[in-house]
Amino acid sequence: MTNTEPTEALGRRTTYGEASDPPLLSVVVPTHDVRPWIGETVQSLLDQELEELEIIVVDDHSMDGTLEFLTDIARDDSRVRIIEATEVGGAAARNTAMRLARGRYLAFCDADDLVPPTAYRALVESLESTGSDIAFGDYLKFSPTTTWRPTSGWPAYSEPRRSVAVAEHPSLIRGRAVWNKVFRREFWEGIDVEFPETPRSNDIVPMLTSYLAADRIDVIDDVVYLYRERPGASSMTARAASAGSLLAYLEQESACATLITLASDAGLSSTYAGVFYEADGWKHLRDHLAEADRDTSHDDAIAQVLTTIMDGLPSFRFNRLSRIRRAVFELARSGELDAASALVRVTEPHPLHRPDHVGLWNLVLDRLRMRGDQATAQEAVRMLTPLITEQIRLGSPDDDDELVVLIRSAEHASQTDPWRPLRRVPELDGSTQLDDGALLDRLRASRAAAHRITTVTVERGAVTISGLAHADTVELAFRDNATDRRFAVVVTHDSDGDGHGAAWTTATTRSTSLPTGVRLHLVAHGEDDVSTLVSFPRDVAFATPYDRLARFDVGRSGEGGMWIERRPHWTVRGAKRTYHALRAAVTKGR
Repeated sequence: MTNTEPTEALGRRTTYGEASDPPLLSVVVPTHDVRPWIGETVQSLLDQELEELEIIVVDDHSMDGTLEFLTDIARDDSRVRIIEATEVGGAAARNTAMRLARGRYLAFCDADDLVPPTAYRALVESLESTGSDIAFGDYLKFSPTTTWRPTSGWPAYSEPRRSVAVAEHPSLIRGRAVWNKVFRREFWEGIDVEFPETPRSNDIVPMLTSYLAADRIDVIDDVVYLYRERPGASSMTARAASAGSLLAYLEQESACATLITLASDAGLSSTYAGVFYEADGWKHLRDHLAEADRDTSHDDAIAQVLTTIMDGLPSFRFNRLSRIRRAVFELARSGELDAASALVRVTEPHPLHRPDHVGLWNLVLDRLRMRGDQATAQEAVRMLTPLITEQIRLGSPDDDDELVVLIRSAEHASQTDPWRPLRRVPELDGSTQLDDGALLDRLRASRAAAHRITTVTVERGAVTISGLAHADTVELAFRDNATDRRFAVVVTHDSDGDGHGAAWTTATTRSTSLPTGVRLHLVAHGEDDVSTLVSFPRDVAFATPYDRLARFDVGRSGEGGMWIERRPHWTVRGAKRTYHALRAAVTKGR
C-alpha cells in the first residue's frame, strides 16, 4: 500500500489508496457519521461484478468512528481510497472526490444506501455500447417496514431506451437524484458542473443541467440502486420540514425553473410544472406548513421565491390541482403562510381531531372569505362538516363560542353551494334563523343527550339497532339529507337503561319502509326538540353489514354516524343489467 497526497484544497490527506492504472469506473461516496450503515454500503460496492472500479470516500469530519472503520477496509482493498475533507458539507465532499476520480465513467453513492452487484456492470456496458453521455437505471426505496418503486408511474422507465434525448422522454426529469446513474467522465467535466453547498437538494440543479446538456441518454430496466429511508432526526429527510431547508430547496428549485425556461420545450415545461406542483414542491411546502410550531422567520423569503418559481410555470398545470391545494400555494406565495399552514393542518392528508382545529378552521375560512375565494371556501366546508359534527359530539363547552363562530362562517361560505353540506348535521337544521345563544343551547343539548349505538344486526329483511340515550325519551328516524324526508323506525324503550337516563333497546326498520337507492342517516329527536346524528362508536358490534336477502347496505358515515341504503333485490339488478346489455348489443348491430 502507498499513500497518495491530494492538494491541500482537496483534502487533508489520503489515508489509504494504491496508485494504479486508471479504473473503468470511479464511485464517489461522501460520508458523515454513518458508522451504522457504511459497512453494508461499501461491501455492496466491493461486491460489484465490474471489477475495474475505484471507490473514493471523502469523509466530512465524522465523529462516530466512520473514518476509522473505513481506514481498516482500505488497508485490505486497494480499490478503496479514503480522503479526509478540509471543507464542511456533503457537496464539498462530492466535488473533492470528483476532482480525484480517474475512471472513464463516474457514479455517485450515498453512504447509507445499497447497490445491487450487477448494477454498475449493466450501466457501464450500456454506455460502452451506445456511446451515450448518461445511463439511467431503475431504483427502489425501502424503510424498516416497506419497499416501493418511485418510478412506477414515469413513462420513461416503462422500457429500456438507447441513445434518446431528454426532450423525447420528459418524465426523465422527474428523478433528479444523482445516485441511480453513471456518467461519462469526459462529458461531466465538459459541462463543468459542481454540487452547490446547500442544506437541501444539492443534486437537483447539477442533474437537470446534465440531462439538458446530454446529447444521448440510455435507460436500462435493471434495478441499480436501493435507497434507504432512515428513521430519526439524523437523516436529511427527517430535517426537510424546517424553514431553512424549505428555503434552501426552493432556491435550488428556482434555478431549475430557470433552466427549464431556457430550454424552451413545452413537454419539459409541463412535466417540470407537474413535478413541482404535484410532487417535490408540494411535498416540501406541505411538510413545512404541517408543523404546528413551524419557524416563521423565513416566511417573506419563502413567499418571494415561490412567486418567482410559479410565475414561470404553465398555468394549466396549476389549474389541474384541487381547489384546496391551489389555495395553499396562493396563500403561501402571497405571504399568508399562517393561513396556508392552517389549511394544510386541517386538510392534509387526513384531518385529525385536535384541540386547536376549530381555531385553525376559523382562520382558514376568514382568509378565504377575505380573498373572495368562494369556490375554495365551499370545498373546505365540505371537508369541514364531519369535524363540526365531531366537535358538537365530543367538544367541551369552553370551545362552544369559537364553534359558533366557525358554524356561522361555514353557513356563509356554503350559501350558494348546491351540495349544502351542513344539511348533514341535524343540529344545524334552521340554524340560520337562530341567534347565537339559541344555537349554543341546541349544541349543548345535543351533546348532553349523547345518543349512541351499541349493536347493529341485519337479518331477514330488517335492520335492528340497539343503543343508549341520556334522555327520557328519544325518537329515531332515517333521514334523507337531500330532501329532509324522514322515515320513522319502531323503537322499544327501556326506562332504566345504563343508569344515566333512558335507553332504547331496539329500533327496527324493514326494507319495504325505505326508498331504494338513497343513502339515509340515522338521527335522533328528543323531547328537547333537538335532532342529532346518532353516534356510531368504533366498538359497535356489527353483525352481517350486508345481507342480500335483506337488501340493505349499512355502514359508518364520515361524520361518525350510521348510514343505511336500501338496494334493489339482486334478481332485479341482474335483470336490469341483462336488459341494458341486450339493448346495447341490438343498437350496435344496427
